[in-house]
Amino acid sequence: QETAVTCVGMLLGMAVTHFSEGRALLAWALFVALTALHIWANVRAMRCLVLTSLNRPRLEALIHEFTHQKRVLTPQQMSGLEDLTPPPLQRIKERLWAWRWGLPLPLKIHLGSSLSQLLRGLQVPAAAAAAA
Repeated sequence: QETAVTCVGMLLGMAVTHFSEGRALLAWALFVALTALHIWANVRAMRCLVLTSLNRPRLEALIHEFTHQKRVLTPQQMSGLEDLTPPPLQRIKERLWAWRWGLPLPLKIHLGSSLSQLLRGLQVPAAAAAAA
């Protein structure tokens, strides 16, 4: 199926190239339109996936949902909520969102951390403890 789609895509690409030859504005308009269509189709296809394994972003989303809504999501529910933004852009998006709405950054999970590292991260600074 993937091979057939690739072949059809290559044939259509050659036809579009021939059709838009010498017309730069048309070529750019087709490029933008077809790129948007491609991204939309990929997002739709990824939303159809129902994965039963956990990775870090899925685990973070599940814990966030459980701590805030007190419910555990099924794999089907999770597939609809999973963020499809690439990881480098996710960090930028999270910081902009937190800055814009004055919210704390989302919960981050660090796999492989020791208990001592966790406890060091939970310690209250002495100045804050004295003020309280």
